[in-house]
Parts: sequence; structure tokens; C-alpha cells
Amino acid sequence: FSKKKILNSDEAQLELGWAVLSPIPPPNQISRQVSSVLVLYNESDDCLSTIQEHWKSKAYQVDSLCMNQIDWKQHNDAISLKKEIDRILGSDQIFQGMIWLHPKFTESKEGLDKSGDVWLQKALIFTGAIKTRLASDSRIMYVAQGYGKLGSGQNIEFQVANGLSALAKTVQVEWTETDGRFIDIHQDFDSVQFTDLVWQEWNDPNLSRNQVGWDQNLQRWEFERILHTPQFTQQELALSRRVWLVSGGAKGVTADCLLALAKHSSDTFILLGRSALEEEPAWAFKVLDEELKEAALEEFKSKGEKVTPKLLSQALKQIQSTREINQTILKLEELGSTAVYVKADISDQAAFGRAIKPIIKQLGPITGLIHGAGVLADRKLEQKSIQEFKLVYGTKIHGFRNIWKELDHSTLTHVLLFSSGAGFFGNPGQSDYAIANETMNQIAWDLQRRHPHIKVISYNWGPWDGGMVDENLKKLFHQRGVQVIPREEGARIFAESAVRNDQLPSPVFVIGNDIRGKDSPVSSTPWEESITLKLEDNTLFKDHSIGGVPVLPTTYALSLLLGASEDHYPGYKVQKFQNFKVLQGLRFDEQISNYFTIRGSVISESSDVFGISISLQSADKKKSLAKQHYHVEVFLAADSTKPYRQAVTNDWGPSNFEAYGNGTLFHKNYFKVLSASSNAKTEISSFDVNLPEVPIEKIKNWVGNQFAPLLLDAGLQAMLVKGREITKLPSLPLSIDSGSFLAPLRSSKYKIKIENEKLSGTSQLLADLVFLDESNYRVLRFEGVAVTFSEKLEPMFQIKSQG
Repeated sequence: FSKKKILNSDEAQLELGWAVLSPIPPPNQISRQVSSVLVLYNESDDCLSTIQEHWKSKAYQVDSLCMNQIDWKQHNDAISLKKEIDRILGSDQIFQGMIWLHPKFTESKEGLDKSGDVWLQKALIFTGAIKTRLASDSRIMYVAQGYGKLGSGQNIEFQVANGLSALAKTVQVEWTETDGRFIDIHQDFDSVQFTDLVWQEWNDPNLSRNQVGWDQNLQRWEFERILHTPQFTQQELALSRRVWLVSGGAKGVTADCLLALAKHSSDTFILLGRSALEEEPAWAFKVLDEELKEAALEEFKSKGEKVTPKLLSQALKQIQSTREINQTILKLEELGSTAVYVKADISDQAAFGRAIKPIIKQLGPITGLIHGAGVLADRKLEQKSIQEFKLVYGTKIHGFRNIWKELDHSTLTHVLLFSSGAGFFGNPGQSDYAIANETMNQIAWDLQRRHPHIKVISYNWGPWDGGMVDENLKKLFHQRGVQVIPREEGARIFAESAVRNDQLPSPVFVIGNDIRGKDSPVSSTPWEESITLKLEDNTLFKDHSIGGVPVLPTTYALSLLLGASEDHYPGYKVQKFQNFKVLQGLRFDEQISNYFTIRGSVISESSDVFGISISLQSADKKKSLAKQHYHVEVFLAADSTKPYRQAVTNDWGPSNFEAYGNGTLFHKNYFKVLSASSNAKTEISSFDVNLPEVPIEKIKNWVGNQFAPLLLDAGLQAMLVKGREITKLPSLPLSIDSGSFLAPLRSSKYKIKIENEKLSGTSQLLADLVFLDESNYRVLRFEGVAVTFSEKLEPMFQIKSQG
């Protein structure tokens, strides 16, 4: 069955997100259907043979095609290239997937030259050409050997290859049953390590990850969209009037943004355009816009000329363009700014330099660059052409490079780039536009790294109201749950983010929600995936030992299962869970197998929510039988993310709460997060929580987990404290009847309240837990939390507390 992703885009607050590089755990593994795979390689690639051997050892049929076998110069589009591919491959072989091993390049020191661009172009048209050779549920992986941090790390070289991530995203949104993925693997790995990482990604069950990186420390990364609304409180104090150079800025939404900027500061704006500002012909003078078409037809008729739709469109377009540019200049001047229009072709560096140098001499050095130029050439992947790529990519990327090379970087204080959500999310029909805009994001990271004195922002805009978004398209976006940016609000956001001093999470700013807004298919087929859990990869658990043996915390098992459920159903988020049970706790001793299976199956469905049963089990070393460890029922709903703040960094130290030293709690170091609320008296039912930032090397399988397992563990610690208070005995978690997630868990400080506590039988305590953030908003609620108490636990807890 399938569910439709529904977001009320009219009522929802416009989402403001920032692309932040976040660590993620190694992928769980599924057993994919064994079939055939096509590997594209460069003749200098030294990993091909290792990949071939590895895939063949797993019973795959491997076909390989050297990129140099293709006569690229003979092909202008994917349709033409398809014929040569069919000739080279011969048979009608259908592939389960394709692996594109991207060539290595050494970029220039400034990182803005054109080496590598042509291979983005080749990857694009090859992808379109190979479509008919791919099975419907295939996987396409573009693998580059860079630095493993997707272009955003420190002390790395600029890599245009990261633009392939946008191609991978577009593949997945255009060919909905095909998984597209870009992988950036650190270039220092040998062929065996490289192949192992590619194999892990090949078998990753999480289809929502379209771009991942592996750094030299074998840490895995992805870009996460952190929803964060800047306060925009303190305005920058410019020492003098700024001089802005603006491409594509005389018309449309870019002009709206400039007018909003001019309201903050009366600056100088140099507006670049390809066409000359010409005086209107006499027949159009003082004619209203809505009457222009009729006047033009009369003019053609009076001259006895035959009018064609193309001629009429050209005549009207020139006049309307001139009027819009003049209107922008007039409005800027009314706001006290100076506006100058310069005819310049940014695709020609020399010509651009000749046009702009006398203007700079006249108006002063450029202090800010706003690059808003861009064109569209929408077409499906299998119809894409090289000419379209050069036009779309060239206007955005080559245009920027040409401008950049003509500027004095020492005088620049701002570089503001107009990118698009098509690059960050992917968008059907816009593969070349997506690649260009993702490359624009990469340029933003590179500029921020190389020129820290410059404020760099790449605005990944969603669709704007007006312009190309007419009422019919706006209605379609609404049906898909895609937010349309009101022009006034979008311009305000641009101006305030440009001139305010707020600390921004990253240079890549995503305005609006996920523009894909498509149906998210959900399969009712039961599934299973494997995961390796080793103490050496998760040394944090050494601080969670009972009787001297490290034990997997209950909430870490729960968060692992919750995370796996979201990974398996892209586009859906955990709403609540129920019937979580600890069947047999996991001890990291000599009996542990380290290799586990997560099993899931759909158990219920309704119009907007579906439920799955999910469990963690391992094979018993002695009996070779499946051993059940944890089980829970999870309910997921279409993602309707709400804006939230980033986690607040704090000065953390282990809590001095007496429960950590008197045998009540056995937790050490990073687990010592609980303290009694200051208003607590004799009975403790309210607790404060202060969470540390656990080093990622201590928690490999849980790094980046969205369910805050340490916060959840603090809740169970509170239950153990309450259990000791009531029974005078130590206790351990047993089960949770249900839990509801009310808001993202992103902060570092919380309060926990225990409610409705009662004894059950002779050995259990039941209660509800309420988790509150710093503003006293409920973010999470557990009901029916059960802990079991026993005298037998006393010596094990005491051993821990004394050790």
C-alpha cells in the first residue's frame, strides 16, 4: 500500500533550514536480490578489479565499461549516446544497478577552474542514456574519491564532483523506484577499503540518503537540514556605503531582494544584464502593459508586416524587460540608493572585465557580490542534451567564476549566491539545474573556508509566488504540500540574513520545505536487515556496566529500533510507539555474538498512520537459535516537521547527584546527567537533565540518532531513583507501555517529571514520565514505564558504585 505525504503548506510557518554536516552511523545491511551490475570506470582507475572480484564473489554478474571507450564528442544528448551504449554492450542485458566511478581531478589552488565540469556533463547524459538498461527497482551510485566530508570539511580541496549528489537526488525523484546515491570516499583508502565501503552503501536499506561521505577515520557523514530561525537582532555597521555587484538583479525576485536590502542601507547597486537598455519605440510609449499586445499588433499591421507568435513575443519581451529594469532602478533611487545598469555578458570573462572596470573606477571597489543569474531548460533525464547543460550550468557556475576572477577579493565583505532547493532536494526535470545549484553550494563552502573575512550565504530557494509560479502551478504545489515563498517575505529574509550579525549554522541556507512533495510508497512486505554491534565501536557503554559487565542501555536499544523504522520508510517519522519490552538484555561479554538482525513488518494501517512490529535478535552461539532481545510496535506518519532550534552548547560536567554514589544508579561519566530539581523536597518526582555532547568515536552505531537515547536513559534513571525511594531496593528497566514524540529532541537541557507512580505486584514499579524542554513545553511522554526491583541487584550495583 502507499500513503500520501500531506503538508498544510498554506498554514505552516515558512521553514528556514541550514545544511549542516552531521555524523551518521555505518549502514545496516540488507540482502539485495543478486543480479547484474554495470561499472563505469576511467582507464586510470585502480579500484575496478577489486570491485569486480568482490561483487562476483557475492554471485553478481559484473559488466564494466571504460569511459574512454565512448566517443563523447559524437554525442549531443542522451538519446544519441544511448545508441552507442547499445552498440558497445551488445546484448539487451538489464542491470540491477550502475556504479559510476568518477575520475579523480586535481583542482586549482583557488578551486574555481573548469576541470571536472565536463565529467558532470558526461555523467548526466550517460544516466539518461542508460535508463532503458536498468531494472525498475535498480540502484545508481556515483562514487568520487575526495575527502569524505562532501566538500564542507576544513583543509580540503574544492571538488565539483560533489555536484553529482544533485544528480543522484534527481534520479530518485524522476525514477521513483530507482535509488540514487552519491558517495564521497576519502582518497587515501586502498582499493580493498574503498570497495568495502562501496559494498556497504550498496546494501544500505535506507533509501532516503542520497549523499554520504566517508572520511579518513572511517566516520560516515551526510548533510542534515537543521531547521533554525535566526533572530536577526543586531544589524551590521557598515563603515561606508556598500557597493554591490548584482548579476540577474534588475528583474524578478532578485530585484525584490535588492529593494528589501536597500531599505536597510542606502547602498550602491551595479546591476548586470545581457541586453542593452533601449528607448521604447514610439508605438509603445505610455501604453499600459496590458495594452501592449494590441498596440504591437496594430504596429505590425500598419507596416504591412506578417506577424508570427515568435516576432510578437520578442517585441513585447524587450519592452517589458526594459520597463522592469527601469522600474527597479527608480525604486532603488527612491530609497536613497544609487543604481547603475551595465550591459555585460558574464559568460565571457574578458568582455565582462572590460565592461565592469571603468564602473568600479567610477563608483569604488566592490564590497558585495550578489549572484542571481540563472536559466532553466527543464527536460527529463533521458532527453537531456549537452547544449542545455552548458547553458544552465554555464550561466550559474561559469558566470560566477568569470565575475570572481575580475574582483578584488580583499575588499569583499559579502558574497550572496542564489541557489535552489532543486540542488538540495532534487526536482523532476531539472537535473542540470540541480547540479549547477549544488555546485553553487559547494562554492559557498569553499569561499567560506578560503576567505573567512567574507560573509558567504548560498540561498537555496523554494518556489516563489508570482513570476513562473502562476495560480495553476501554485495550486499544484499546494496539493503536493510544497511551500510557496511569498515575495515580500522571501525578500525580507534575504535582506535580514545579509545585513544582520547573527551567527549562522552554515553558508547553505534552505528556504521552504522539501520541494519534492511526492507520494512516499510503503511496502507491506516483511523485511530484515543485519547490524554489527561491538563494544570497541561503542565504548560509551563501558560507563553503563552492571556487575562489571557493560550492558546495552534499554533506551539505546529502543532508539536503534525507532531509527531503523524511519530508515526503512523514507518520508515518514515516528509518531509514537507502544509495547516496548526488554526480552533479554544485551550484555557485552564473551557470549555476545556482535551480529544482530532487525526484523520489521507492517501490522496496521489507517488513512494517515501505519504501524510496524520491529525487534532486535541475535543467534545463540551454543544453540544456533534466534534469541529475542527487544521488541516494540512503532507508528509512523507522513513527515510534517516543525521548526526547531539547534542544540545549545554548554559547559558540561558529570552530575554530583547523590544517587550516582549510593548504589541507586550504576552509571558513570557521560551517563551522569541527572540531578534533583531545586524545588524537590523529601520526595523526588522532578529532575533536571543536562546532556553532554558525546564524542562520535565513542558511539559509532548511534551517532546522529534523532531519538536522544541519552535523554531517554535519563528518564529511566529517574525511575530507578524513584524505585529506590519507594522500595529501598535497586531496580532495572523492564518495559514501556507507550511513548509519544511531541517535538524534535534537539536541546541539551530538559526537565523530567514522574507522574502516577504505583507498585505492581511484589517486584515492579509503574509510572508515567513527562519530558519538558527549557521553555516548559512537553516534548515527549512515556506511559506505563515499568522497572523491576530486587535485592539480588544490590551487590552488582554496589560493585559498580565502588568501582
